[in-house]
Amino acid sequence: MIVFKTTSDHLQAVVRNRKYPTDDLPTDLRVGDDVLIQVTYLSDRQGPPKIRYAWKHLRSYEDKSGESVDMWQHRWRFIIEGSGPCRFKRSFDIREIQVTTKDYGAAVRYVYVEPHDLRAIIAANLLECWE
Repeated sequence: MIVFKTTSDHLQAVVRNRKYPTDDLPTDLRVGDDVLIQVTYLSDRQGPPKIRYAWKHLRSYEDKSGESVDMWQHRWRFIIEGSGPCRFKRSFDIREIQVTTKDYGAAVRYVYVEPHDLRAIIAANLLECWE
């Protein structure tokens, strides 16, 4: 499982289009992997970073046509596309749930979830989606 971090300014386009822009593709991301979408603290007026959405990884591709400029008004090298989007019933800050010492607050665009932390998220029943 991986967490993609996005600003509140970009969130609407990310969720609506089920696409995430990046200049660096995650090396271990595979089709069908679970992806969590987190709104970052610095851009979100509603408090600390919260994971609010999820999807399954569908594909990644190079943005040769300028699609990222149309969606986010910035040119990104790659677009990561998801399927089966989910809005969680309860958003959560992974740092409040985690049991490992992993730094999920680092200033990076994405971060892989440690297996022990994933088990804690599941045990807290935080992956329930609105239907």
